[in-house]
Amino acid sequence: MNQEIEELTKALDEAYDLEDWDTVIALGEKIIELNSGNINGYLGRGIAYCELKQSDLAISDFSKALELDPQNADSYQYRAEEYFQLEQYDKAIEDYTKAIELNLQDYYPYLKRGYIFGILEQYQSMADDLTRAAELKPDTSMAYYGSGLAYKALNQQELAIENFSKAIELDSTYAKTYVERGKSYKIVERYPEAIEDFTKGLEIDSNNADAYFRRGNCFLEIRQYQEAIADFSKVLEIEPGDSDTYFKRGNAYYYLENDKLAVEDFTKSLEFDPDDANVYCNRAIAYRNLGDTEAARFDFTRATELGHDQAKEKLAELD
Repeated sequence: MNQEIEELTKALDEAYDLEDWDTVIALGEKIIELNSGNINGYLGRGIAYCELKQSDLAISDFSKALELDPQNADSYQYRAEEYFQLEQYDKAIEDYTKAIELNLQDYYPYLKRGYIFGILEQYQSMADDLTRAAELKPDTSMAYYGSGLAYKALNQQELAIENFSKAIELDSTYAKTYVERGKSYKIVERYPEAIEDFTKGLEIDSNNADAYFRRGNCFLEIRQYQEAIADFSKVLEIEPGDSDTYFKRGNAYYYLENDKLAVEDFTKSLEFDPDDANVYCNRAIAYRNLGDTEAARFDFTRATELGHDQAKEKLAELD
């Protein structure tokens, strides 16, 4: 029997390498039939169920493997991944934690657990785990990228920039790293560096609406309004119907003293978000500049109703 199980296990490994998951399942079942205490049958079949997106069956097999061998770190990691896919994050964290306890030198469960902490907005725990993952495997760009995200969320922008920069050293092809570093540069008002990063991200991914939007905001800050308008227009090509982008482009037109186009964009913004007090207030100012006092009064009144304090003052000035 032992020789037969060895041959079946070898065949299972070959089917695994070929990604022939139906065969892996069938061979795993044969191994289990011959010896229900053999962990390889459950692990192999469980992995195949993972690949076939059958998470419940995979979890059942990994749980059985852990009954047979409670010290098997791989089984905890495999099961954790399936809990993650099912968005059962507490269970996933529990399993990754157990895997870490069994093998303190494996970077991977730190990496995965760290990103789950990020989903749960537990950013200090995220930073701690991803920093440890980077210590254990310094060539892992995603550990530094994730650390950057965590520190950015913690408003520790210099640490965020440092980690994003390390991630870029390791992998200069991932557009999101440039975009996220650009966001940190913008927060600390280093606008030229932010624009450079958003531009680099767009060279890699020319359809990244977020990068265009963020770069457009930087251009607004440094009063390059035509460039801002071009970027916001590109956002609207990619993602039509974004109220905030119409509002931002409207502001750029306003600063260029093109109140007519500003009104058009503010109006479009309100179609998608009809309760934005800031848009009503800014449209009112543009209407006032165009000499349409009644439209300005209506918008200042509506902005005041929505809680905009400055609009109340400006309404009084009209009267």
